[in-house]
Amino acid sequence: MTPYTTNLGSSQEIPGVMLQAQMISQLLSAVLDGRPLLWTRSVWEETIWVGGWSLVGSLLAWYLRRLGYFYLAIAVAIACLYGICLVILIQAGGWLPLVPSALALVGSGGSIAFYKASLTRQVTDS
Repeated sequence: MTPYTTNLGSSQEIPGVMLQAQMISQLLSAVLDGRPLLWTRSVWEETIWVGGWSLVGSLLAWYLRRLGYFYLAIAVAIACLYGICLVILIQAGGWLPLVPSALALVGSGGSIAFYKASLTRQVTDS
Protein backbone atom coordinates (compact mmCIF):
# COMPACT_ATOMS: atom_id res chain seq x y z
CA MET A 1 0.00 0.00 0.00
CA THR A 2 1.26 3.46 -0.95
CA PRO A 3 0.15 6.38 1.22
CA TYR A 4 -1.01 9.63 -0.33
CA THR A 5 -2.70 12.76 0.95
CA THR A 6 -6.07 13.92 -0.37
CA ASN A 7 -7.04 17.54 -1.06
CA LEU A 8 -8.65 17.70 2.38
CA GLY A 9 -5.39 16.71 4.05
CA SER A 10 -6.42 13.25 5.18
CA SER A 11 -4.03 10.40 4.56
CA GLN A 12 -5.21 7.43 2.52
CA GLU A 13 -3.61 4.42 0.94
CA ILE A 14 -3.72 3.15 -2.62
CA PRO A 15 -2.58 -0.32 -3.60
CA GLY A 16 0.77 -0.22 -5.37
CA VAL A 17 -0.56 -2.22 -8.29
CA MET A 18 -3.27 0.43 -8.88
CA LEU A 19 -0.65 3.18 -8.85
CA GLN A 20 1.51 1.28 -11.34
CA ALA A 21 -1.52 0.62 -13.56
CA GLN A 22 -2.37 4.33 -13.61
CA MET A 23 1.19 5.27 -14.61
CA ILE A 24 1.28 2.64 -17.36
CA SER A 25 -2.12 3.80 -18.62
CA GLN A 26 -0.81 7.37 -18.91
CA LEU A 27 2.29 6.23 -20.78
CA LEU A 28 0.34 3.98 -23.16
CA SER A 29 -2.15 6.76 -23.93
CA ALA A 30 0.74 9.08 -24.71
CA VAL A 31 2.37 6.58 -27.05
CA LEU A 32 -0.61 4.91 -28.73
CA ASP A 33 -3.09 7.80 -28.85
CA GLY A 34 -0.55 10.57 -29.29
CA ARG A 35 -1.90 12.34 -26.21
CA PRO A 36 0.63 14.62 -24.52
CA LEU A 37 1.54 14.02 -20.90
CA LEU A 38 0.32 16.70 -18.54
CA TRP A 39 2.84 19.27 -17.37
CA THR A 40 2.79 22.35 -15.17
CA ARG A 41 4.99 25.37 -14.71
CA SER A 42 7.12 26.08 -11.68
CA VAL A 43 5.66 28.08 -8.79
CA TRP A 44 7.41 31.31 -9.76
CA GLU A 45 6.27 31.00 -13.39
CA GLU A 46 2.68 30.48 -12.25
CA THR A 47 3.05 33.46 -9.92
CA ILE A 48 4.15 35.62 -12.86
CA TRP A 49 1.21 34.28 -14.90
CA VAL A 50 -1.32 35.18 -12.20
CA GLY A 51 0.40 38.52 -11.56
CA GLY A 52 0.22 39.34 -15.26
CA TRP A 53 -3.53 38.81 -15.31
CA SER A 54 -3.82 40.93 -12.19
CA LEU A 55 -1.95 43.68 -14.02
CA VAL A 56 -4.32 43.35 -16.99
CA GLY A 57 -7.33 43.83 -14.70
CA SER A 58 -5.74 46.85 -13.05
CA LEU A 59 -4.88 48.48 -16.37
CA LEU A 60 -8.36 47.88 -17.74
CA ALA A 61 -9.92 49.51 -14.69
CA TRP A 62 -7.48 52.42 -14.74
CA TYR A 63 -7.82 53.35 -18.41
CA LEU A 64 -11.48 52.60 -19.13
CA ARG A 65 -13.63 55.54 -18.13
CA ARG A 66 -17.12 54.05 -18.38
CA LEU A 67 -18.15 51.23 -16.08
CA GLY A 68 -20.01 49.40 -18.86
CA TYR A 69 -16.89 49.27 -21.00
CA PHE A 70 -14.94 48.00 -18.00
CA TYR A 71 -17.41 45.15 -17.41
CA LEU A 72 -17.29 44.23 -21.09
CA ALA A 73 -13.47 44.31 -21.13
CA ILE A 74 -13.27 42.10 -18.03
CA ALA A 75 -15.67 39.60 -19.62
CA VAL A 76 -13.58 39.54 -22.81
CA ALA A 77 -10.37 39.15 -20.78
CA ILE A 78 -11.84 36.20 -18.84
CA ALA A 79 -12.96 34.60 -22.11
CA CYS A 80 -9.44 35.06 -23.53
CA LEU A 81 -7.92 33.60 -20.37
CA TYR A 82 -10.22 30.58 -20.58
CA GLY A 83 -9.44 30.11 -24.27
CA ILE A 84 -5.68 30.32 -23.73
CA CYS A 85 -5.78 27.81 -20.86
CA LEU A 86 -8.01 25.45 -22.87
CA VAL A 87 -5.87 25.57 -26.03
CA ILE A 88 -2.66 24.98 -24.07
CA LEU A 89 -4.28 22.07 -22.23
CA ILE A 90 -5.63 20.41 -25.39
CA GLN A 91 -2.74 21.11 -27.75
CA ALA A 92 0.29 20.80 -25.48
CA GLY A 93 -0.96 19.13 -22.31
CA GLY A 94 -0.09 22.16 -20.20
CA TRP A 95 -1.95 22.98 -17.01
CA LEU A 96 -2.12 26.73 -16.33
CA PRO A 97 -3.91 28.21 -13.30
CA LEU A 98 -7.28 29.46 -14.58
CA VAL A 99 -9.26 30.22 -11.43
CA PRO A 100 -6.50 32.09 -9.54
CA SER A 101 -5.81 34.15 -12.66
CA ALA A 102 -9.49 35.00 -13.13
CA LEU A 103 -9.83 35.94 -9.46
CA ALA A 104 -6.73 38.13 -9.68
CA LEU A 105 -8.07 39.78 -12.85
CA VAL A 106 -11.47 40.56 -11.33
CA GLY A 107 -10.13 41.40 -7.87
CA SER A 108 -7.47 43.85 -9.00
CA GLY A 109 -9.74 45.42 -11.61
CA GLY A 110 -12.57 45.77 -9.11
CA SER A 111 -10.25 47.28 -6.52
CA ILE A 112 -8.94 49.91 -8.92
CA ALA A 113 -12.46 50.67 -10.20
CA PHE A 114 -13.68 51.10 -6.61
CA TYR A 115 -10.71 53.37 -5.84
CA LYS A 116 -11.40 55.51 -8.90
CA ALA A 117 -15.10 55.75 -7.99
CA SER A 118 -14.25 56.86 -4.45
CA LEU A 119 -11.90 59.54 -5.82
CA THR A 120 -14.63 60.77 -8.15
CA ARG A 121 -17.10 60.98 -5.22
CA GLN A 122 -14.58 62.93 -3.13
CA VAL A 123 -14.03 65.45 -5.94
CA THR A 124 -17.77 65.95 -6.56
CA ASP A 125 -18.56 66.20 -2.83
CA SER A 126 -15.95 68.92 -2.28
